[in-house]
Amino acid sequence: MPFPLAAAIGVAIYVLGRIILQFAIRVGTRIVMRYILPVIRAAVRWLKEEAIDIGTAALFAAIQYVLDFLTGSAKELDEYIKVKSSVLPKQGSPNPTAGRQPNYQYLYRRPIPYRPIICRILCFANSNPIPGKRTKKGDKTKPEPTKTDFPRLRQLAATILFELLDFMIDWKSPLKADIMYRNRQPLLTTPDFRPKRVGFSYKKKEAGTISPDIAIVEDRHKAPTVDNLFAVVEVKFPRDDFDDKQKNAYDENFAGVPLALIRVPEDCKCDKQEADKDKKDGKDEKDKKDEGSRRRRKRFGIF
Repeated sequence: MPFPLAAAIGVAIYVLGRIILQFAIRVGTRIVMRYILPVIRAAVRWLKEEAIDIGTAALFAAIQYVLDFLTGSAKELDEYIKVKSSVLPKQGSPNPTAGRQPNYQYLYRRPIPYRPIICRILCFANSNPIPGKRTKKGDKTKPEPTKTDFPRLRQLAATILFELLDFMIDWKSPLKADIMYRNRQPLLTTPDFRPKRVGFSYKKKEAGTISPDIAIVEDRHKAPTVDNLFAVVEVKFPRDDFDDKQKNAYDENFAGVPLALIRVPEDCKCDKQEADKDKKDGKDEKDKKDEGSRRRRKRFGIF
């Protein structure tokens, strides 16, 4: 993938997230371009202020890349729209004994449905985080920021990707990201089963709420109330650990709902996924070259 496109993917995820928050308009699986363009222009201006010049064309290409990436998962989830989560195949971590915090192995091992799709998206977010704001130049307590001195917002990228997936299948995804729960009830908005957000933000939460990273819904035709959850999932990217305080909060607010813990990349084997993707991309590129060569030979009568 060309460098400008690779650099733009995290920003593309952010732009798509902003559009979902503000408009949530869909034509097929494509978001209306007239709503995308103002957000893209604002994102490009911000990037230039931060000394990163991606360009509008590369950002459009990155947006299409993200949508293409999600389309396969959306179709896969749509095939099981009438199937309850409890009857689907379930998997635990393929790598529970390695990596961080071995004392929570039983949570890594917990079998959950949709794990391949969940891991596919988490690995994508891990590789393509949203760039955060750099340290302000007026802050004398920290060194001068460099061009690459950005916080890498992997968790936010994952939340937006799961939200986009939900949006693509009319808010009927079994994988709900960052839903706020209060007194065991989800905070939702229109259309049905769409998670409520505070303003135009995925990170702000209403007081007195708890938000699982992923809530796996049992029956997708009913609201994601606590009694309609198959499991809740806590996701931990690098340099972010689980603790007993979080576990106690889950036990208190989601009594009777199994808790699973996914460490990224350990429990998703993201390195293998990247290798498989690179191999597929290489094959696709070879196929394109072979097809182009075949067409040229046919054009000049070499066959």
